[in-house]
Formats: sequence, structure tokens, C-alpha cells
Amino acid sequence: LEAEIGKQLVDMLMKVNLLDGSERWILIHVEVQGQRESGFAERLYSYNSRIWLRHGREVVSLAVLTDPSEGFRPGIYERRRWGFVLILRFPIVKIMDYEDRREDLERSGNPFSLVVLTHLDARRAKDDGERFDVKFNLVRRLYRKGYGREDVVALLRFIDWLVRIPKD
Repeated sequence: LEAEIGKQLVDMLMKVNLLDGSERWILIHVEVQGQRESGFAERLYSYNSRIWLRHGREVVSLAVLTDPSEGFRPGIYERRRWGFVLILRFPIVKIMDYEDRREDLERSGNPFSLVVLTHLDARRAKDDGERFDVKFNLVRRLYRKGYGREDVVALLRFIDWLVRIPKD
């Protein structure tokens, strides 16, 4: 579910059930970031806190970084003053780190491996026509791997965050 936080929107917020069957709610906050941003870690902390305040449930925040900057790897927000310490560490996935793992991604049965491949290909696209071709190839790959129409449409909605082309 998408969650509104004040006047800001988090990218994605999910409720998951644990594999051991226990009745525990954990909200997973996924923030997809496409460009370098100096206040990113602080914003992630702010979203995490607001989600916890709004829902009163454990929140795990993580970041998917789709930007091309090798040096942008935030993973911690820290504030210290007069003995007070506040630290939020969060896992990051840097999509560009998968460039050398294309063969593994192609072989994987995980549909998000194809999303990562699509993003890597889209970064090389020079114009809207090439970006359309990248998205069309994703659809072909998904059908070849046996995914149904509903799964393909759901993944295309997600990939629209990563690979934008004009509506026309």
C-alpha cells in the first residue's frame, strides 16, 4: 500500500507476515532514490519515524538507489548532542552494483532480477524510443519465463518508477 505522510509520500510501504506464522506486523518502507541527495538519510529517518507514529508498528526502512553516482551510498542517519545519540542504519541496494552480474540476473527466477536488468539497460538508452524498447523487452522476458498477465502488469507499474517514457 502507498502511504501518505503529512504532505510527503513514501515510495512504498508494505505489510508482511513472518514465515514462522507468528502474528507480528512489520511494515517495510522501501524508498527508491534516483539521484544524489544530501538530506536523503535524514528524510528516510523522518519517514520511518512518521510511519511508526501513524501505525504504531515496527518499521524497517531500506533504500533502492538507482542513481549513477558511485560515491552516493547513504546507509546511516546519525544525530548526537550532549550525550544524546540517535542512529538509524538502513540497508541499501545500489542497482549499478549489479552491472557485472547480468548473467546471474538473467538466470534468476526472481522477477525483480529482470527489473534490475531493465533498469541497467534503460540507463544506456539515448532516447524515448530506446526506453520503450527496453520496457517492451522486459515484457517479453517475463512472458518467456512464464509469468502471467497480472504479474506482468504489476511489474510494469513498478518499473514505471524506474523507466519513464512519454504517455503518447
